[in-house]
Amino acid sequence: MLETSRVKGCLEGWREPVLHASSVLFWDKDWYPGVIAGALTAKFLFVWWWDPTLLSLLATTGFFLTLADYLGPKILAQVRQAESKQSYLSMGLRALGVGCHST
Repeated sequence: MLETSRVKGCLEGWREPVLHASSVLFWDKDWYPGVIAGALTAKFLFVWWWDPTLLSLLATTGFFLTLADYLGPKILAQVRQAESKQSYLSMGLRALGVGCHST
């Protein structure tokens, strides 16, 4: 239980993205699988069309991950208002594989 609270504390800035990710993982809406398949197809088609070198691909991927890390929590905090989501956050953390491991 202590481990779960520590992880929740560390991920406080990522609360909204974790909630959205868990919503997608649980397929709360019927159209989530289509969006996932479409996004992956678009990503692979773009990489195939662009045909970057490995260094360019890694640099671009790192840039987009850094941009998502910075803007993700800010944008999602504006989109979703703070409600009672604590249990949904716990379910999301368990679905993403983050949780208490007894040792």
